[in-house]
Amino acid sequence: MHQEKQLPPFYLIGLPLKVTLDEAPKTIGPHWDRFFEENCLEKIPNKLNDTLYGLYTDYEGDFTKPYTLVVGVEVSSLSSIPEGMVGKEIPAQTYIPFETEGELPQALVDKWVEIWKTPLNRTYSADFEKFDGGALTIYIGVK
Repeated sequence: MHQEKQLPPFYLIGLPLKVTLDEAPKTIGPHWDRFFEENCLEKIPNKLNDTLYGLYTDYEGDFTKPYTLVVGVEVSSLSSIPEGMVGKEIPAQTYIPFETEGELPQALVDKWVEIWKTPLNRTYSADFEKFDGGALTIYIGVK
């Protein structure tokens, strides 16, 4: 089984997208493209670094129900949020990290399918993909 990891709370500012599992294959890629096309990275104040996150939050149930994807970066403060973006506080909680390997985006899709099939006691408060250099890890919040 995967090793649980306790993470402290952190703040994220980014571009939100309300999505469903059925829409995800058609909408998530273009949403990431929009983040870069609109130079969102340059517009976000109080950045701690340029590590990119795909935050899955505001779940209306489990992963089969609507949720919000926020593409963004970690920040030191939510005091200034650019127009059209949102600020989120990711709670301190226990996560199970899943490392991805292979060509993107297929490696990411394959890993999510594996996660959905894995029996996890998920919180459905915050899950995220962390793109750190060449590494991509998916963190799933668990109880």
